[in-house]
Amino acid sequence: YEVADGAWRIRSCVADPADVAAVRRELAGQLDAFERLVGSPPAHLDSHHHLHQQSPVAELVAAAARRLGVPVRGS
Repeated sequence: YEVADGAWRIRSCVADPADVAAVRRELAGQLDAFERLVGSPPAHLDSHHHLHQQSPVAELVAAAARRLGVPVRGS
C-alpha cells in the first residue's frame, strides 16, 4: 500500500491469497531471495498483515517452516 493524495492505495498485488499455486511460487521466490541476500535461511516465518495465519497461506507457510526447521510467528 502507499498513500497518494491522502488516501491508501494498493501499490501492487504479488499473489492472490486464494491461488495456492501462485502463493507457493511467491513463497519459494521470497525464501530463495532472502537466503541469497542474507546468506542464511530465515530464523522464523511470518507475513504482512498476518496473512500467514489464514488458509490456504497458513498451510503453505507451515510446510515451508517445517522444511526449514524454523517456527512460524504467532503459532
